[in-house]
Amino acid sequence: MAQDLERIKRRRETMRTSIDKLILKIEENINNDDVSLDLLEELHEQLSEKFSALQKLDLEVQNVIKLKDIEEEINTAEEFSDKIISWRCRLGKRIKFWNKQEFGKENITEKKIGHSLVASQQNIKLPKLSILPYFGDSAKWDNQHTNYAYIPFNHFKNEHILQKKM
Repeated sequence: MAQDLERIKRRRETMRTSIDKLILKIEENINNDDVSLDLLEELHEQLSEKFSALQKLDLEVQNVIKLKDIEEEINTAEEFSDKIISWRCRLGKRIKFWNKQEFGKENITEKKIGHSLVASQQNIKLPKLSILPYFGDSAKWDNQHTNYAYIPFNHFKNEHILQKKM
């Protein structure tokens, strides 16, 4: 039992060291303007996975440890968990910030979905056009067609210059 406890504690210590190294990498990259959003998302995912593994190791230690040492063990585990949660939140906020920056950068952006590129565009407000109803009378078709042969192109200056539609 003592060997099992020592083995679990060594695995947990290795995991904590790994998490500390990852946090140092996050610190280096989180405020860097040249860092890619993909890297930040990867670091966030790695931190989440390692945190999950560490929580399992903490539970294993708490199940094997003596009752008199459990309070100290829980306190140290909670302190380390708080540190990880804090960095996950910081990283998550930075990712949200970068997502907003990337979205607002251009009017039209291309996103890769599967193997095809999809262009997304922000909405553009267009002037309202009034269309007269047409009831299908062939005798009135010439008149109806003439109404839509010209379109206004300078609506914003309220000029009534018409351009012939080709």
